[in-house]
Amino acid sequence: MPDEVAYPCGTLIDHAHGNGKMKLIDLFHDDVPGLPGKAEENPFFVEEVFEDAQILDVRVDALRLVVGVLFELRSGTLPMYVGDESINCGALILRRATDLRWTSDLTAKEGNYAWPVYRVLTQLEGGRFELGLEMGVIEGMTLNFTALKAEFYAGVIPTLTDGIPDYTEHKNVTGLVAGWGMDFVPTLGWYVDASK
Repeated sequence: MPDEVAYPCGTLIDHAHGNGKMKLIDLFHDDVPGLPGKAEENPFFVEEVFEDAQILDVRVDALRLVVGVLFELRSGTLPMYVGDESINCGALILRRATDLRWTSDLTAKEGNYAWPVYRVLTQLEGGRFELGLEMGVIEGMTLNFTALKAEFYAGVIPTLTDGIPDYTEHKNVTGLVAGWGMDFVPTLGWYVDASK
């Protein structure tokens, strides 16, 4: 693979040095290999490392069997865990996904919600990677996936402001939050491949 790769949206990533901007949505088309993972343990397997990170969006690419989950990281513990407070956004990408389940006891209410993660549960067995995210707002709310491969990218969206977005009780999200169409600089990456 060349050190620099052009993605469908025309952005350029320097794989050798882990710098350069891309659109978050480009992660659906191709991975960004070789990014350092600063943490001693892969955060996929540390229950509390995603605590208070907020789920902003879940997107499915049915043609490629790819599922993407977009995270607000300014509110979470991951930046402190990896020792990089500049991180403000994360993207979980699951490839060759075979299962996606959203379970919630929440009834219809007004407003938009950002869902804070309480803990992550993972299992790697029999050529499958299973990942479950338990939410902290409503008891019984979970997001579960099964896939062959998983990647988690943490990095910076330059246009996001510093500090945790200000909204009450995780609803009526009106401030500037991450979106798939925004420029993203991935700085850290963790990978799981259940086929190996």
